[in-house]
Amino acid sequence: MAERKVYYQCPDGRVDYVRIDANEDIIALKSKIKDRNNDLPAPRHIDIYQSKRHFDAKEQVLAIDATIESVMEKGNGTNAASALRVHYEAPTAPTASAASTDQLQDIRRQLDQQSQQNKKMMDRVEQQSQQMMDRVEQKMDQMEQRMDQKMDQQSHEVKRFLQPPPLSQTPHTCAAERRKWAKVQKFEGYEGEETLDSGMQKELKQHRKDSHKLNLVIEKVLKLILPRHVVLVNCEKFVWQEGIGSPDFFAACCFIPKDVCNPESENYGIPALLDSVTALFDGKSAGHAAEDQMYRHLCRTVASYGLLYDAEKFQLMIVQGAKDTAKRLDEIWTGSWNQPGVVKFLSEQCERYQPAEELLLRLCLAKCEAIVLGYLGKGRFGRVLKVRCGSKHFAMKVVVDGDTLEKEVERLKNATTTKKNLPVVVPAGAVHRIEGEVVRGAYFLMTQVGEPMTLEHCRKHKQAIPKICEALHACHNAGLVHGDARIQNVIKVKSRYLWVDFASTPDATKAGMKEDILTLCSSLGVADDPRANAPSTSLTDPNFHTWVFQHIWEPAASAKPSKRARRL
Repeated sequence: MAERKVYYQCPDGRVDYVRIDANEDIIALKSKIKDRNNDLPAPRHIDIYQSKRHFDAKEQVLAIDATIESVMEKGNGTNAASALRVHYEAPTAPTASAASTDQLQDIRRQLDQQSQQNKKMMDRVEQQSQQMMDRVEQKMDQMEQRMDQKMDQQSHEVKRFLQPPPLSQTPHTCAAERRKWAKVQKFEGYEGEETLDSGMQKELKQHRKDSHKLNLVIEKVLKLILPRHVVLVNCEKFVWQEGIGSPDFFAACCFIPKDVCNPESENYGIPALLDSVTALFDGKSAGHAAEDQMYRHLCRTVASYGLLYDAEKFQLMIVQGAKDTAKRLDEIWTGSWNQPGVVKFLSEQCERYQPAEELLLRLCLAKCEAIVLGYLGKGRFGRVLKVRCGSKHFAMKVVVDGDTLEKEVERLKNATTTKKNLPVVVPAGAVHRIEGEVVRGAYFLMTQVGEPMTLEHCRKHKQAIPKICEALHACHNAGLVHGDARIQNVIKVKSRYLWVDFASTPDATKAGMKEDILTLCSSLGVADDPRANAPSTSLTDPNFHTWVFQHIWEPAASAKPSKRARRL
């Protein structure tokens, strides 16, 4: 049979047709309808309007014509063009449970992939961190080695410098070598100025052969030439310059007083620090040996000038350089005590050559109208002195860096405000800055004036270790890490132990607290590592206190405590 048109009605009411051989089956018809309507699903079955007749898949297209004619004979009025109706397959969709399961599996798979990626990233970060820590430790070790080498070299140079010169190098040759760069001058007197009091000149001539009585007369002269805040101290009976003896007098703002039998001078003592000495005075006649010894004294301290004297003449040596170095001899002045204006001349030289440390201290004392009563200690950033302001006693801390001092005072005030009775020093006011033409610095006063802590005290008093540890523990509980927790930064006020010098305080972290514990043990001379050998590292544990006390370094021990690196 020839090809024919088969009309059908689409779901949207549109009538369409396909060309098909009448002998083909319904499956072929469905295929042609699907090819013509690509936007529609595949046909499910084909039937006739107002008829329950469904065509099987294997029936031929001829069956469609017979069925349409049968419907029309019954008078149903069905048009042949619209009688054929196509039913389409509904689009299949996965069930809710199946979709949920697939989604969960996808999410789980993505999470597993992300977890693996995060783990790989963490492994890389940890590996990089370890490599960085290894590099940092390596650099720190290298820096420590270089610093140790430099310190050993400097120590060797100082020892070599302070040792007696070899036989081939006499005081005469040493003096001649130094004088190559020095300007040697003679003081001829100031016209119109007064000479020394006739009584003093008479006493000088009278005691020219008695060095002790000559020193008592010279002491009166030296007091006339020194500035008001500088104290003249008699040290002729004390040896504080190891290997080269000591001069007869030194000038300083602070010193350690000493008791003597039948005192004849106003002050006896030794320097609190070798960087707190303004000038040196020695009762020896000018000569190569005396000059060489005075030069060595000057190199040991920060003093810029030294005076050699006898009953008739004096020699003023002016040097430039840092402490513990071979200073340069700049000027040498010679003169006699009977020259007019000799006191004025020496006073001018004293004002010209003031060590920066002593000049700053003088300005601080002058600003608060205080008088030095004693020396308490020296920290990493400054010195602490006992002073009297009016009728009250204070501890005065003097530093060069005013910003660091302000941070320390603010940190202490915040800590003491948050927690009462904290075992730390309490500032008595704000930080006062010194803005001089030559030096700059700052100071503040503290109400607690106590006894500086020493290793000897901790050895003799067993209860000191628990109290010091508990005081440090209280600071840690208040969120205050010290940063330099050595016993030298502890003072005893009556029965309390207080921590001082919080200038280098870092942020409050567990690592910083552990570092404080290690530093404290190291300052006590404990050679063993408490983390590995102590029963615990708790500052409140009595077993830890006992362990520390048992491991305090004894001076009679054959080996000194090791220089353990203070790092975690």
